[in-house]
Amino acid sequence: MAIFFILVGLVVMPSPIPFGIVLILIGLSMLITTNAAFAFWLRHFRSRHPHMEEKIRKAQQWLPGFLRIPLEKTTPDGTETS
Repeated sequence: MAIFFILVGLVVMPSPIPFGIVLILIGLSMLITTNAAFAFWLRHFRSRHPHMEEKIRKAQQWLPGFLRIPLEKTTPDGTETS
């Protein structure tokens, strides 16, 4: 189901309304909460790419709880951002 949300989000992304981004974020949050291997991979990705980590942290403050909380669980240093 999570992959479905991500794929539909990628298809809808070019539309004038940025609904595709929302679908991709929902799919990613579903993957993080249901797949420990993906959460582990994302944690290591964030630690290897500080530029992306900075962008993710900035975006987290504006996300609703159901999207923010799964991302907080993948912070590279283990601290939650609030």
